[in-house]
Amino acid sequence: METQGPLVHLVDDDAVIRQLLGMLLREQGLEVVTHSDGLTALGAAAHLEPDIVLLDISMPGMDGITLCGRLRQLDAYRLVPILMLTGISDESAVEAAFAAGATDYILKPPKPVVLKHRVSYLLQAYQAERQLQEAARHMHAIVQYASDAILTLDNDLRILTANPMARQLMGSECIGQRITTLVDSQLPLSDLIPRLVKTGESMTADLVGGDGRRHPVELTCSEFYSHRKRHHTLIVRNLANRGQVEQELEGAKRLLNSVINTVGEPVAILSPDGTVVTVNTAWRRTADTQGMAAGANYGIGMNYLDLCDQADPERYPEAHALALGIRQVAQGEKREFSLDYPCQSPDAQRWFRAHVLAGPLSSVMVIHEDITPRHTSAGLPFITPQRWMRFLSGLPHGLAMVDGRGRIIFANNYLTTLLGEPMRKLYGQRGRRYLSHQGWSQFKTAWRQLGLGKLPEPDTDRVAVSDKQEVWLRKPDGCLVLTQMTLAVFQDEPGLVLLIEDLTPRQTLDEVRRRHNEEWLATVDALPNLILLESTEGNIRRCNHAVAAFLGLPYPAIIHQSSAKLFFGQASGSLLNCIQDASAFQFPGDNRWFQISSYWITQERGIGTGWVHVIDDITARRLVEQDTARLIAAIERVGEGVVTFNRRGRIIFCNPAFEHLTGIQNWEAIGRRLSRLGLGPVERTTRREILRCLARGQDWRGQYLARRRDGSTYYEEATVSPVHDASGAMGDVVMVCRDVTEQRRYEAIAEAVNVTENAGYIFSAIRHEMGNPINSIKTALTVLRRTEQPSPSAVTTCVDRCLSEIGRVEYLLRTLRSFSLHETPELKAQPLVPFLERFCALIADGLAARQIALERAFEANLGLAWFDERALHQALMNLISNAIDALATTASPRIVITAKQQRQLVVLTVYDNGVGIDTEKQKHLFRPFYTSKPQGTGLGLVITQRLISKMKGTVELQPHPAGGCEAIVTLEAAAGSKHPFGYVIE
Repeated sequence: METQGPLVHLVDDDAVIRQLLGMLLREQGLEVVTHSDGLTALGAAAHLEPDIVLLDISMPGMDGITLCGRLRQLDAYRLVPILMLTGISDESAVEAAFAAGATDYILKPPKPVVLKHRVSYLLQAYQAERQLQEAARHMHAIVQYASDAILTLDNDLRILTANPMARQLMGSECIGQRITTLVDSQLPLSDLIPRLVKTGESMTADLVGGDGRRHPVELTCSEFYSHRKRHHTLIVRNLANRGQVEQELEGAKRLLNSVINTVGEPVAILSPDGTVVTVNTAWRRTADTQGMAAGANYGIGMNYLDLCDQADPERYPEAHALALGIRQVAQGEKREFSLDYPCQSPDAQRWFRAHVLAGPLSSVMVIHEDITPRHTSAGLPFITPQRWMRFLSGLPHGLAMVDGRGRIIFANNYLTTLLGEPMRKLYGQRGRRYLSHQGWSQFKTAWRQLGLGKLPEPDTDRVAVSDKQEVWLRKPDGCLVLTQMTLAVFQDEPGLVLLIEDLTPRQTLDEVRRRHNEEWLATVDALPNLILLESTEGNIRRCNHAVAAFLGLPYPAIIHQSSAKLFFGQASGSLLNCIQDASAFQFPGDNRWFQISSYWITQERGIGTGWVHVIDDITARRLVEQDTARLIAAIERVGEGVVTFNRRGRIIFCNPAFEHLTGIQNWEAIGRRLSRLGLGPVERTTRREILRCLARGQDWRGQYLARRRDGSTYYEEATVSPVHDASGAMGDVVMVCRDVTEQRRYEAIAEAVNVTENAGYIFSAIRHEMGNPINSIKTALTVLRRTEQPSPSAVTTCVDRCLSEIGRVEYLLRTLRSFSLHETPELKAQPLVPFLERFCALIADGLAARQIALERAFEANLGLAWFDERALHQALMNLISNAIDALATTASPRIVITAKQQRQLVVLTVYDNGVGIDTEKQKHLFRPFYTSKPQGTGLGLVITQRLISKMKGTVELQPHPAGGCEAIVTLEAAAGSKHPFGYVIE
């Protein structure tokens, strides 16, 4: 699982600052949680455990200083560094922040380098402080629960601190006393402690306890400095417990010897170097029988590994293998080791198994088990080496010893866990307390039999064992546990040894196996695949429900029948003999396609030798493969070139038409890029434009100048489309292209003819539009000239008329000039809502002066769009101007501007409730000089369409259902600063 970085809690009411700081902090590998106000941040703080907090001082509602003080009251924020963000230089505010618990402050807007180093330093300091606190808590726990007395002394040897064990040995009032009054040693402690510090050795002394008794102790001392003063750490180890530990170890050894004597197989205990330490009764008996007693020691003291190493490796390779296993167990490389080996006895060859396992007290145990089928062990039937291994490794077996009065004197860890009480509570308790009524009766009967008549005789077996009995144990909480108990009496040991096996796991395991078997059968029957188990002769031994449903037969009619006969109608044989192609085949009379997978199983699996067949229905996949083959064949025959790229821009497929178009062969193109082959668009700007469209998940269509393999150029028309998978993620890219050189030549000829015709139309329209005002001016001046003594009012009228017509000519010239503006607009991905807000503010006063209501509705998350501000401003002004003219006779005029996003487009609408347009006028709206207004030029909408098209958008006018007219403008939406599509096309 991927680990997360340190968590930063950022609180600031400025959205821009939050976005900027979040981006900088995430670049450092930090996780960031942001809030815009103090109350929200305080409410969420209870569920956070941050590593650093960034707070703005000036916030509405709860300011940063108050929030800092409230956060410091929470446990998760008590020690976390808090960095205050302030845009003011008021020292009193900074002092108040520090008084509330701030760690440091930084001025807004922060410099990225300063913020990075300041946050990194505070995080490192906080992590170091947490590590020191954790180390201090860990050390405190060690000192508090240590079995030795640990004291801290000042330079005058007075006790400053003492752990619980020290207070127990020296008394609870030892703090403040001089250690010289409590410890009696041969040398004065003032000389002894510096010596212990210098040499690192330990010395023995006598300790006077709080009860006045003297205890032998061992002293170890070291020194340290605190606040430039020297102190000492004195460790006092009570040696009085060492004798008790040694006695417990000796008792454990006696218990080990007693237990291994219960094992009916020969057992030897080895030291880590291979020396035989002790052997059990079965080992001695086997040695006597085979004449290998080797005196009275039975090999004790001899090196077992040397004997194995000295054996002939060719005749006795098992001896060297056994020596290697003993060394691996002794060195801790293995927990246990087993080896089977033959042994030639006088009557017949017998087989033995050697078990090597780690014993207590760093010893190694070697057990030799007779595994000959006819062998009957002379030892105990209920204690096998396998159970002995489980006992030593802590698996479900309990061991207990009771004295002659039935009181528990020892219990191993598993038995204490089984009963739910520690050894200190079990010690001295009567065994009857932990047995049910019937179990106690069985226990007494077995004990009496062992005590009256089955005590081992001298010079014979040293142990007597009862039969195994199922007994219910009673736990202190009253619950009963079913166990299997065996009693053993030793000749040299008083009391009894009880070996107890918990039968609950065995019952649970049987139930789990049964349930798992049922679940497995149900799972196999639920699979749609045909699954059947076939014998070597070809007969069906088992099958799932899908096989029965496919054949339409009940299970009794299928089992033990020939698979070839049931599926293929043949007299005999196996499925594999009838199926020629395992990748795809059909059964007789069935039009579906299947695929078979066969697995050979052996007798070791416990289900017999044979085949397991899994048959899958691949009809749907085969149909898809056939459709794909037909599609590829069709693509290879089309006249357009088709080429497919992967995410790295490398060609993965191209059809013959592409080879003919570019002059490069398929085997040369696969795995390479178009730019490396010298193919594709010649202009780099075209390739970048294609990349931008793919980054937005859009198709690109257009024409460009391309180059063939031989270096010649041609005009190519292409469509480049990203391919999306089922999850919507973009994968490969498909390009369909064709040579349009001849087509462009014909279109150029047609366009030249069309331009000539349009030019005549435009010049005729210009002559008409400019001729009217010129004739009007000429007429007015002629009238004025022919009047001999014109009146002042007549002169004024003529001059005003001329000026008016001249103004009309000037407006016409300005309009013609605007017609050529923004030939190449600079498209940028920029937010559209701020631009529309500025535009509405610009036209609001003019509309209000005409008593026209302005309404607007912009989506809040409109995002970015591709446009040129100057061009879009001019286009919208033309649309608003037309709307104003249409509202001249409307009683309650209003204009509504809306903006919303639809998929990959941003749609702007300018609606007015004016006179509207009819269908006939709608056909000629975008023709130059066509107008329905008395003073119109007919170029406004033409200019608007030209500007919008240069921005790769569209504009159209249509009547609104509620009356009036609606102008609809579409622009391309931008995905943002991040480009999610990772193609590499050069």
